[in-house]
Amino acid sequence: MSITALNLPHITYTYPGAPEPIFEDVTVTFAPGWTAVLGDNDIGKSTLMHIAQGSLTPGRGQVSPSDAVIAFCPQDVAAVPANLDDFAADWSPEAITIRDTFGIADDWPYRYDTLSGGERKRLQIACALAAHPRRRAHPDTQRRSERPYRHHRAERRRQKPPSSTRCSHSSTRNHPTCRGSSSGRTPPATMRRRR
Repeated sequence: MSITALNLPHITYTYPGAPEPIFEDVTVTFAPGWTAVLGDNDIGKSTLMHIAQGSLTPGRGQVSPSDAVIAFCPQDVAAVPANLDDFAADWSPEAITIRDTFGIADDWPYRYDTLSGGERKRLQIACALAAHPRRRAHPDTQRRSERPYRHHRAERRRQKPPSSTRCSHSSTRNHPTCRGSSSGRTPPATMRRRR
C-alpha cells in the first residue's frame, strides 16, 4: 500500500461557544514520514490532530484523502485504546514484533488499570501501531513513556518509518527522524498564537 500525503486545505475551526476560530484558513500537508507539530499549550495542536483523524469536523476545509485510516493515540494515559481487546488477542508476527519492540508483557492488556503511566502509554502506542493505519496521530507521546523504551520507538522509526505526525510542546522531545530536527530536514509545523 502506498502512503500518500495527508492534506488539510483551508481549515477553519471554532470551538463550540468560542467567539472566534482557533484556526482560520489554515492549510497543512503532512508528507509521508515522521512529522512533528510544535507549539505552546492550548494553541490547537491536538485539535488539529482530531480534525485530521476525523473526530472533529472543521467549519470550513476538508481532510484528504477522505478515506484515510488514522489511529489516534490519546494524550491521557487513562484513555483505554478502543482496539485493546483486539490487540490482546492478536498473535500475528507483526503484533508480536510490536509487543517485543515496546517491551509489552502478555498480561498488560488485561490489567490496564494497574499499569504505570509509562506502561499505559507504551500500550496505547502499540495499539495504534497494530491498527495498521496509513497515518498515526499522537500528541506528546513521550511525556509518560519510560526512558528505557524511548530507544525502541526510535529504532522502529528507523527500521520501517510509517507516516506519523507527533504533537509536542517541546522540540527536545522529538527524535531526529522527525522533520525539522537537527538532521537539517524540513522544519516542523510550528503553531503560534495570533497576536
